[in-house]
Amino acid sequence: MTRVFISYRRDDCAGHAGRLYDHLVERFGDDAVFMDIDAIEPGVDFGERIEHAIGSCSVLIALIGDDWLDIKDSAGRRRLDNPADLVRLEIALALRRSDLPVIPVLVEGAAMPQAEQLPEDLQPLARRNALELSDGRWRYDADRLIEVVERRATPGSPPPRFGGQPGEGGRGPVPVSEPLGRRVPARALASGGAIAAVIAAGAVVVAAGGGDDGAPGDGGPDRPSTPSTPTRPSLSADPPIPTVTRPLALALRGDHLVVLGGPGDLRVADADTGEERRPRVRNLGAGASDVAVGFGSLWVTKHRTRSLLRIKQRTRRAVRSGYIPRTPGMPVAVATGHGAVWLGTDEPSGPDHVIKVRPDGAIAQVVPVAGKIYDVAVGAGAVWVTTSAAKVVRISVRNGARHTIDVGREPHGLAIGAGAVWVANWGDKSITRIDAKTRRPGASSISLNYRPERVAVGGGSVWVTARDANKLIRIDPRRSRVEGMIDTGLEPYAVGVNRGRVWMTLVEDDAIQRVRFKR
Repeated sequence: MTRVFISYRRDDCAGHAGRLYDHLVERFGDDAVFMDIDAIEPGVDFGERIEHAIGSCSVLIALIGDDWLDIKDSAGRRRLDNPADLVRLEIALALRRSDLPVIPVLVEGAAMPQAEQLPEDLQPLARRNALELSDGRWRYDADRLIEVVERRATPGSPPPRFGGQPGEGGRGPVPVSEPLGRRVPARALASGGAIAAVIAAGAVVVAAGGGDDGAPGDGGPDRPSTPSTPTRPSLSADPPIPTVTRPLALALRGDHLVVLGGPGDLRVADADTGEERRPRVRNLGAGASDVAVGFGSLWVTKHRTRSLLRIKQRTRRAVRSGYIPRTPGMPVAVATGHGAVWLGTDEPSGPDHVIKVRPDGAIAQVVPVAGKIYDVAVGAGAVWVTTSAAKVVRISVRNGARHTIDVGREPHGLAIGAGAVWVANWGDKSITRIDAKTRRPGASSISLNYRPERVAVGGGSVWVTARDANKLIRIDPRRSRVEGMIDTGLEPYAVGVNRGRVWMTLVEDDAIQRVRFKR
């Protein structure tokens, strides 16, 4: 049984810890996740309980926020410098266990501490790969963390093996000099023993050291090796075109290609050439998570302010009358169609919602949805939503009636076309085809060798990005089978089809890439 210990500071990131706790409990159960405020009964010795919990856990997650390193006590001393500090004790005790993965998880844009900034018994932590949980892609990043936990956790309840020096057997520390979230140049990655800052499985991984066989928590990078795949003659990939930092969302409409980056950068480019169009859109600030095009405007979700921003497509200026100040939950996905803008929202303390917004900015309808929403698409007379409950929810645009359809594990992206709804089942490495009229899934799913992220339909084919393998997969919708694939740049994610070209974002390359195809 997997047992997870969450180490955190209440004054630093208590909100993130509670949110992560709920996500882990949803996957592993109440008895498998330890967090002090919930797991320790009144009157129990805190230190002894923590020592027992760490002795029986199979992975420790060290949550590190922006203030984690420098928080001071009432006397003005840094808490980490106190040998009796509970957070220090938790992590130091875990580092002494040679069989226990310790995974630093960065929140609030925090940077990974360097060894010289830590007390001696915590310095091995600086050699551990770190994952980032971003507010804009929380569920996506948290699912990737869960995947790492499942892969790295020691099976069952392991006997504690303390002894030796903290971090014994680890690699020597290498200072992280590149700011977190920015890509290290390729020349740095090519040099032996260089530091690699890569975005792996949806979360930033800071890899210190020169090995290539590690995983988060053990000092080596977490990128799977993938054999070379021959390119079909009918597919050809152009060189990547630089764009915004960490491009995670893409929208195509007519001759406009819209790309949204993690820091809130929005670029509008020519859908044929990829060249940026003027006027340029200003930086929208942190918290922008998705973009859609419709009704002569660009629609951008802002999860931090729980709002939807409307930007006129011609002038690139925000329309204040179309700005929705608040929505029920944090908007994480947006789509347009059937005369409205449709939002998928994340509500940590309750059910998620699909919200119908009229083009003038007024909220017309709010529909609760069981499970956590991943993606939203509109078409075939309905709004279609993928959820964490391994289901697709169909919502009628006419009366709001809901219909639930079982699909594969951890469905992420979905798209509508060729008479069907196509669902990327990340957990099952498969694609589910749902008949748009009968609402029934196909007799069998389309098996893939890689984890599918996002889906698009166009040009007589279904297109799927596989971020873990750097590939674009082409599916024949008539036969429901893979008919080809092509190697891409680093970490393809969002994808769209227009005028005989497939466009996708490359998260690690900070770029977009065009793939030409023949029908």
